[in-house]
Amino acid sequence: MADARITRPGPTPPPRKFHLIYRLHVTPEVRARLATQEFDELPDGRHELGTVEWHDYRTVDALPLFPPIGRQIAQLDTPTAPVHRFELEPITDENYTWI
Repeated sequence: MADARITRPGPTPPPRKFHLIYRLHVTPEVRARLATQEFDELPDGRHELGTVEWHDYRTVDALPLFPPIGRQIAQLDTPTAPVHRFELEPITDENYTWI
């Protein structure tokens, strides 16, 4: 779980939000049928086209993920290793910047 109190780009006001994070395994056969593009909202209300990318879990610590969970994912022994319980530190304007 991640507790977020940050100012983000776009017209959405900055209320407190809780992000629940789920882990799942997506087979290559399922990935082949999933979307490869998404539309991201820009601060001025327009949209830009984003590309969906798949990454090995061991390499996600350097990615600009939100919530910032890359380090915890990359430290797993295997992609299916049990995660007993963890919470991310609260995300605020002081420790997170949108890029």
